[in-house]
Amino acid sequence: MLEKGVEVLQQQIGRFDEIVFKIKVGAMTVWVAFVGWALTARHEGLILLGFVVIIGFWFLEGFFRGVQLRYILRAEDIARLLNDRERLDKSFTALEFPADVIFAVSFRETGLKKLGLYGKGMMTPSVAIPYHLFACINCLVLISRL
Repeated sequence: MLEKGVEVLQQQIGRFDEIVFKIKVGAMTVWVAFVGWALTARHEGLILLGFVVIIGFWFLEGFFRGVQLRYILRAEDIARLLNDRERLDKSFTALEFPADVIFAVSFRETGLKKLGLYGKGMMTPSVAIPYHLFACINCLVLISRL
């Protein structure tokens, strides 16, 4: 049962990796299109839309990375239980698993905890660095056109 639970968690984590990758590719495509359009139309105001694209996709990717972190933390909880011989023996003796291991599909984090995971998702280097790079390039393009 625990093996199946870990397997499902790993599948979910992998699916979120695919989603995050697609978001990043979409962000890059839309951002390049806006900047290219602005340069072709010789309209510097359109370059500012590049910042809107960057921020919008950054928030979106951060959200999905935050949700993925919930699954990663849950997988760590199960691994901690499996590696704690005393706790595992107590669970089998009592014929019940600890409440923090068996979970509802909806998870039970508070709104503040979810917001914290969302912030962590946005600040994860694999998420934050590309969007900061896009923003720097967008600034350079804007400065060069003024």
